[in-house]
Amino acid sequence: MSFHYVSRAIIIQKNHLLVCHAKGDQNCYLPGGHIEIGEKAEYALKREIKEEICCDIAELSFFGVIENKWVNGNQEEFELNLIFKVSLDNLNYPDIPKSNEPHLTFSWLDLSKLESSKLEPNPLRIDLKNSYLRMPSYFRSTM
Repeated sequence: MSFHYVSRAIIIQKNHLLVCHAKGDQNCYLPGGHIEIGEKAEYALKREIKEEICCDIAELSFFGVIENKWVNGNQEEFELNLIFKVSLDNLNYPDIPKSNEPHLTFSWLDLSKLESSKLEPNPLRIDLKNSYLRMPSYFRSTM
């Protein structure tokens, strides 16, 4: 089993969610990435957003946690996602950020299409739409 400890950003502007795609993959996910050992999750997210799209985080607040399990080929993968609501200094919808990482692309997902999207982990498809404005934080699991 492989373990991933990650920090992810919910970036919503004008009823659209910024999502990330690995080239060649149909699924999408929230921007962010791996937290290094000993690194604070908030710092990791600021670092990852800066590395991925050259944007600075203006504000962030904790949203929730999703633990997720899936199979990749013959290997089980497990991730713990620490998710933050984020606003950026220098990105505005409908501008699509250019990726600084050759294996990634970004796009804006209309929130009205969230449930039918390929957003992973899949609890976000319903929970994000239903709880983004109401709940201060939450915990979900696909295990």
